[in-house]
Amino acid sequence: NMQNVTITIKLPEVYYQVALQAHLLGETDLSQDKDARAVSLSQLDVEGESREVILRAVKASDASLRQRLHLYLTEENAATSVDNVPKDEESLTFSLRLPDNFFLPAIRDMEEAIHHYLVHTCLSEWYALMKDEMASAYSKFAQADLDKLKQASSRRIRPTRPANPYE
Repeated sequence: NMQNVTITIKLPEVYYQVALQAHLLGETDLSQDKDARAVSLSQLDVEGESREVILRAVKASDASLRQRLHLYLTEENAATSVDNVPKDEESLTFSLRLPDNFFLPAIRDMEEAIHHYLVHTCLSEWYALMKDEMASAYSKFAQADLDKLKQASSRRIRPTRPANPYE
């Protein structure tokens, strides 16, 4: 038997965390006396021209997440648009059908893993444009997030022994 569960990821939260991490990385570079212009270039601006990079990264990571979750996704999510123009949406929704013995508190872990996966994928894409070593670091973080997502999605409730009828 299956149960329906919906996970909604608020994208402004994702964008904010992406920009914050890029900002903090830039501050670290500045404090190490790196070139100020290079630093300001690598500090991502969620409203400016770097926004399209972020939108594309979110779209790509959303698609790869849905591939990985395909066993659990319900049909209405199966139809995805194939246009190449990233839409600026408020949130991403994953409608999942999970086994009845799924350990429901693990939904929070799934949610967190998806959120971090999106953040780390965006940062990886962003730094691929200028800082290869940072890009591969964030790519590794995203891979770890996927592992956490996989673990969380396979959590199950331990079966309980039926009561002894002879007591």
